[in-house]
Amino acid sequence: MNVSEIVYGVVAVDSAAAIEFDCSKGNIFTCTAAHNLTVTVINAKVGQDITFIMLQDGTGSRTLTLGTGISNATGATITPTTTATTGKSTYK
Repeated sequence: MNVSEIVYGVVAVDSAAAIEFDCSKGNIFTCTAAHNLTVTVINAKVGQDITFIMLQDGTGSRTLTLGTGISNATGATITPTTTATTGKSTYK
């Protein structure tokens, strides 16, 4: 992996049912979920760490589904914190 090719930074993403993380813009993505989310990744480099921080909106109970080709570091099932407004889940 050529580290100089990886873009580092925080990218705020608007909530939508389907979200695409463009890893050419950064490696940390934040979103206040106003929908159940399905995320996909484009322009990722092999070995690049990507972090997604999901905050619940005032309704809460939003879900997160990883798109094809995305896995979390532990391989465990992702279960977001569902508490309205205060819920925060971080995935890496």
